[in-house]
Amino acid sequence: MRIFSQSDHMDNIFIKSIQNILELNPGERYQMLDYLIDIILSDKNIEKEEIAIIYKIGQENFGISKKEVAQRLGLALQKGYVPNILNKN
Repeated sequence: MRIFSQSDHMDNIFIKSIQNILELNPGERYQMLDYLIDIILSDKNIEKEEIAIIYKIGQENFGISKKEVAQRLGLALQKGYVPNILNKN
């Protein structure tokens, strides 16, 4: 599964960036995951692919368990997600 649909090159740059940040400060993994969750929630539309990518990155790149990813996603939703139900495509 690609993170960026345009190219594997972008995926590699993204993953390498995560690795570089975590080498310097492993404690940033939760903040980075939360930031990515905020990005997918920002348009008020949650796509199945976005959730799959969050789980993939959380588990494979940040080393966070599936349960912890789900908890952080749930917390972000609970904090203030308001779905865009009026703008259905």
